[in-house]
Amino acid sequence: MPPLHQGIGSSYGRGHDGHLPFYLIKIQLSLIPLAIFVYGIYFYTLRPFEVRWSTRRAFAKRNDRNMLMTFRFVDGRILIHSELGQSDSPWESICRVLQTPDGFLLFSDPEIFHFLPKRGFKDPEEIPLFSKLCSEMVEHISHLR
Repeated sequence: MPPLHQGIGSSYGRGHDGHLPFYLIKIQLSLIPLAIFVYGIYFYTLRPFEVRWSTRRAFAKRNDRNMLMTFRFVDGRILIHSELGQSDSPWESICRVLQTPDGFLLFSDPEIFHFLPKRGFKDPEEIPLFSKLCSEMVEHISHLR
């Protein structure tokens, strides 16, 4: 008579030889393509919305959101001043500039940038001068139309 209680380390669900029956192995292997398919649907359809939602949520929690920042470009340096502090960086810290219809993105890292809106310039005539300065100081400058 088989034992009434199977303790830890028992072979519950296994055959007499301790291995899983073939039909269970077949079911488990057939779930792999299904899992890959479901992940693909998630990655290509839902993931972009999740990333957008989490980015907006993180931005809403930032202390410096929508804060006035003053940028000055003097003697090959970039001086940034805000209510939270100030920064002094060389132009070499900018690896790429992307000019958009609304402003300039100054990338200090492939994923980190400062946005300088065109409406933030004191004089609209400074915008082409700044664009020229960027092309002189930064190797990678591109335009987004």
